[in-house]
Amino acid sequence: MNGRRRGLGLIAIPLGIILFFAAFPVIWFNEGRVDLSVLAEDSIPLSGDAFSAENEGKLVAVSGEIQSDELLGDAPYLNPQPFIHLKRSVEMYAWDQTGSEEDGYSYKKVWTSSPENSDQFDQPSGHQNPPMALQADSFSASSANIGRYEVIPSQIIFGQVEEVALAEGDVTGGRLSDNQLYIGSASPESPQIGDVRIQYAAYQANQFTTVFGKQENGQIVTWRGEDDTLIYRGYALDREGGIAALKTEYLTALWGVRMGALAMFFAGLMMSLSPLRRILGYVPILGNVGNMAIAGIAFVVSLIVWIVTLTIAIILHNLIALIVVLLLVGAAGYFFWSRRQGDGALDEELDLTVNA
Repeated sequence: MNGRRRGLGLIAIPLGIILFFAAFPVIWFNEGRVDLSVLAEDSIPLSGDAFSAENEGKLVAVSGEIQSDELLGDAPYLNPQPFIHLKRSVEMYAWDQTGSEEDGYSYKKVWTSSPENSDQFDQPSGHQNPPMALQADSFSASSANIGRYEVIPSQIIFGQVEEVALAEGDVTGGRLSDNQLYIGSASPESPQIGDVRIQYAAYQANQFTTVFGKQENGQIVTWRGEDDTLIYRGYALDREGGIAALKTEYLTALWGVRMGALAMFFAGLMMSLSPLRRILGYVPILGNVGNMAIAGIAFVVSLIVWIVTLTIAIILHNLIALIVVLLLVGAAGYFFWSRRQGDGALDEELDLTVNA
């Protein structure tokens, strides 16, 4: 056991270094993310009731009631209903390992969508997770239309996919509890390891929808920009609301990855410093204080590196900001050069005066 822990400690150092430096390209590519809401502002608003051939090949936003001749379900669990898109989420009742090598591990039973591989547990005896019997999945109607325009639901990214309110007549093959379908040998109140529960979210048919995409032969299909940016989105909103939703998605993803990169810097440093943290752990009095100090220093260093890297990436990805920075640098350089030249001329005049 101790040998295994020492091995994991040695592995943590290179993994920490890799994680730290991996944050740099994560920030770079994230700052190059395209804001689809800006592109969607150029979309041509269309009503699904009136077909217009003059917009062929252009980015459009067609609005109207989305309909399909199909009913969508998830046999043998959910009976078919008027959905355009359906998403199945699955959780399994499984053992979860918490703790650390220094403080020891503990185990508890939890519902989770990603159960841990019990073969990797520090103390696997008596804490075995079986393979997950059912996986998450999604389903789409093969075709749908908004008025006179056909759309392809399987290719559209739908916003506002909402939780499906399940009733006894909607589900089969399990027991309904708290809007979830429980499948197992025990009960929802006292589940056993390996039992699963299913929850559904869907984009309903027959509701007002705006789809952003390219008009092509009576269809709305994926629009591809000059830089291979793709737009094929659907929202239960009007065009302006859809653009606002795209902006929210962009900012949420942008800042989510930014904060994730900060976490990568911090985690990488902490993993790289694991030998020092382990040594301090053997000192009864200084152990906790020393580890807190190391964590504090690591966070400050991570924050500084994150801010500098983020600022550089933002500037280099923003042409206007880059030009402004270059102009400011040029102006500052010219100012100091002029001042130096002026000081030099003044020194020459003083020398001439003294010599005279």
